[in-house]
Amino acid sequence: MTRKLWILSPIALLAFSWTLTIGIGALPFLNPEHYGLALYFLAREELGPELISWAGILWLGVALMFFVALSGLTLLGAPDRFDARPHTDLDRMARRVFRVNCFCLGVTLAWIAVSAAQMGGLGALVAQAQSNALALRDQMLENKLFSGMRLLYGALPATGAMACVLLAAGRKFGTLSPHARRLLLSVALTDLVALTLLPIIMSQRILLLHLLMASYFGICMVHRRIVALPQLVLGAGLFLLIWILRESVTNPTLSDHGAVELGLQKLVFYASNDLLNTLQPFTRDFDHTLGFFSFRFLLILTQTEGSVLSLIPSRLEGVEEVRGGGEWSMLTTPYVDFGVAGALVLLAFFAVATAVTFHRGHFSLTAAGLYAHMAAGFMLSTHVQYFTNINFVVILCLTGFIGASAPLRSLPALRPTYPLARRRSP
Repeated sequence: MTRKLWILSPIALLAFSWTLTIGIGALPFLNPEHYGLALYFLAREELGPELISWAGILWLGVALMFFVALSGLTLLGAPDRFDARPHTDLDRMARRVFRVNCFCLGVTLAWIAVSAAQMGGLGALVAQAQSNALALRDQMLENKLFSGMRLLYGALPATGAMACVLLAAGRKFGTLSPHARRLLLSVALTDLVALTLLPIIMSQRILLLHLLMASYFGICMVHRRIVALPQLVLGAGLFLLIWILRESVTNPTLSDHGAVELGLQKLVFYASNDLLNTLQPFTRDFDHTLGFFSFRFLLILTQTEGSVLSLIPSRLEGVEEVRGGGEWSMLTTPYVDFGVAGALVLLAFFAVATAVTFHRGHFSLTAAGLYAHMAAGFMLSTHVQYFTNINFVVILCLTGFIGASAPLRSLPALRPTYPLARRRSP
């Protein structure tokens, strides 16, 4: 691994996301007089400092160190040189990306059209989305043309991010035809517009954030360095501005506070919320849920979720007492399911799998595309267990399907240089 790409490794991304969350999330409890609004938002979710326990802090430290150690050992033990084929048929991959995207987007738009027709038109559908988004989502789920339609909508980041990866590879290696470039640009722009507008009526706003992060990380993987840093800083500033404006509009009862103060304290609240959700299961005893949350995606795919729910109702009811304002994090969900020992086994799998994919991403466009989504998962790891989300699993499968049209080794050979790694003879 090149040193310039070390910042995108699982270790670096996990450390960054958790350091940021812990550092910001602890502010209201360390300095309550300056973060009254954040504490007010936490109180509305019935969250407070009493959820911070030594058991939870100990688990966070053990889980993070365990993950970092296994991920680091996997990277250090990986081969430091590969003989790779110099070219990949990028045009063939571009055509597959375009066809898959047309299918996913076409089915999604057909679903919306059928639902809108039953509700009296697109205007009525949008009005329902503004007044009662949850009711609209339930109604659209009843109007599905076939089982699994929603997964195709949730898989749009797969084609959008892979389009960006191939565009970056074509620019770097000069092996992409003008026609293929136009196809990929159309996919990237269409998915960006679609995931900006469709969440208004389809929910799952996280898909747009996933698309943006995975596309950026994928481009960085191809170039083997952080790219467009000034634009990244500009984008972060633009997001902050939009966030502040949005919060000032959606919280009219708090208009006596300045827009900047309101927006920034709402960000602090979300960090505190994620931190307390992570720690809450360690405040009391409960019956573990035997993998229900970690492997729920399998239940959805096999349509057996209802059967499992009927088998462990008491466990699921009991675990709701340790759920705060949202989902559990990547480090806590395995504990809720399996306890300490089982959680460490699952974290070990994540550590090894993501490290191997990251390493392969240096010489494989498919692996680079897969790891781009994993990198996005690490950035969301304090907010939700995204690695076992059904949309995330389908995105990985679709990315692998697209990449199956290309040779495994698609980037020029290189000699990775891990920090503290020993040199090996070719």
